[in-house]
Amino acid sequence: MQAATMLRWARHLEGLTQRELAERAEVPQATVARIESGQITPRIDTVEKLLRVVGHELTIEPRPGAGVDMSQIRELLRLTPAQRLQLATKDAAGLDRLLAESGRL
Repeated sequence: MQAATMLRWARHLEGLTQRELAERAEVPQATVARIESGQITPRIDTVEKLLRVVGHELTIEPRPGAGVDMSQIRELLRLTPAQRLQLATKDAAGLDRLLAESGRL
C-alpha cells in the first residue's frame, strides 16, 4: 500500500484533519498534505510517527504466496490418486472428530 493511501485511510478512521494530525505528530501540515497527495515519498520514521498518532503501526508481512513450503505439495504429488483419496478420507475423519469434540458438528 502506498504511504499516501495508508496515511489518508488511517487519518480518516480516526476522524482527524490533516492539520490535527500534523499538530499531534509535531510535523508541518504541509508535510502531511504532500505525503497524502503523493508529492513526496516520506521516510519510514515519518510514516511510523504519523501512524502512531492515529493508533496504527507499520508492520512488514510476507507477500501472499511468498515463503510457501513446497515440500508438502511435492510429497502429495508423488502419491497416486488412490493414495491421495485415502489420505483425504483419513484427514476428513480427523476433522469430523475435532468438530464433534468441540460441539460444532
